[in-house]
Amino acid sequence: MSGPTIDGPTVSAAGASRVVEAAVRRAEELGVAVVVWVVDPGGHDVAMLRMDGAPLLSRQVARDKAWSSVAFGQPTTWWATIIDDDPGLAALGRGNRLMPVAGGVPLRVGSALVGGLGVSGASAEQDGDIADTGAAALAGTD
Repeated sequence: MSGPTIDGPTVSAAGASRVVEAAVRRAEELGVAVVVWVVDPGGHDVAMLRMDGAPLLSRQVARDKAWSSVAFGQPTTWWATIIDDDPGLAALGRGNRLMPVAGGVPLRVGSALVGGLGVSGASAEQDGDIADTGAAALAGTD
């Protein structure tokens, strides 16, 4: 029988810093300025960095991408494919935190979901590339 609380893996501040640093390095390689946001499994903020020159709106978009990816344990592009298959679901992407565009990825250590990462400020393809790079910096670590 389980107790009154659930303890599980979560991204640490040090792990979130590693993710942010890797994502920023990749953004610099691509010559773009982005916002990088990391949340824990409950969608709570762990780390955020806004690169100089990143668009103002990117702050909220990155946060919502991070939340969307951890809320469903899927990359944000997963929602785009579902909405494409059922256009009636497109309303889910308006007026709430769901971001069905590239740049949000779940953070995993092994098979454990430990958080979410959102990147915004560049093209969708670049946001996705940067997010994948950031997540890879955490994957497989203790």
